[in-house]
Amino acid sequence: MAQVMSDVLARPVRFRQISVADCKAMALARGATEGSAQGLVDMTTAQNDGIYDGGSPVAERTATSFRQWCVDVLRPAVLSTSGTVTAHAVPGVLLSG
Repeated sequence: MAQVMSDVLARPVRFRQISVADCKAMALARGATEGSAQGLVDMTTAQNDGIYDGGSPVAERTATSFRQWCVDVLRPAVLSTSGTVTAHAVPGVLLSG
């Protein structure tokens, strides 16, 4: 995913998994409430523990690929923020570029 994003944005995007504690701290530092930050931790922990592994219904697939979503949505959003992306928290993941 980071490679696709790098290609579409024409700049390096790196992936580095972060701990759920760091993810919570980042959410709190950006103004999340304690409850919201803890919900993020709980969701991330459940995903890491395999809540979606086997037996779960699969969402219907769409015709839009991840690359196309990056072209149609991500790139315009990044460009509208003066083209600068520093660090963005995704549950358990730090994307920067």
